[in-house]
Amino acid sequence: MQHTRLLYTVALILLCCLSTAHAALVEGRLLATSYGRYEEGSFHPSTTLQLNGGRFRTVALTNGQFFFPDVPSGKYVLEVKSQQYTFSKIHLHISSSGEIMAFPFSIGNDWSNAHVSLPYPLMLRPRLSPTQFLSPEGLKVVRWFSNPLLLMTGFCLLMSRLNLY
Repeated sequence: MQHTRLLYTVALILLCCLSTAHAALVEGRLLATSYGRYEEGSFHPSTTLQLNGGRFRTVALTNGQFFFPDVPSGKYVLEVKSQQYTFSKIHLHISSSGEIMAFPFSIGNDWSNAHVSLPYPLMLRPRLSPTQFLSPEGLKVVRWFSNPLLLMTGFCLLMSRLNLY
């Protein structure tokens, strides 16, 4: 009786260990663009990558490499947050055996869109560099003197010095 109870306990522990999901290492590299060519570049230390809106986060190394250790099986969206470049989102499918498949993200595509896959390890290329809509104007001294507030202040100071009022 004791022997069978011990055997059932050991079998239950082994079954629990075997039924756990495998975790995968998601890795890749960000490529910088220079004069129309893609190459390894130095990325700002604030360049972060996240899966599913921040469930898993990591920071890109200065050479663009990134790693997500111990990601369980499932479906994820990979996003890159960078001040230098804008990257497309990527769908990641991690199977229970640890196989990783990557697909481009586009609005309107559902999760079953598996006809265009990306190579793994990921090599992410930027779409464009973020720029301001209006470039800031430079400093011009002439514009200071066309400011109405400065003109009124100058007029009041001039009148007080001349004692005309």
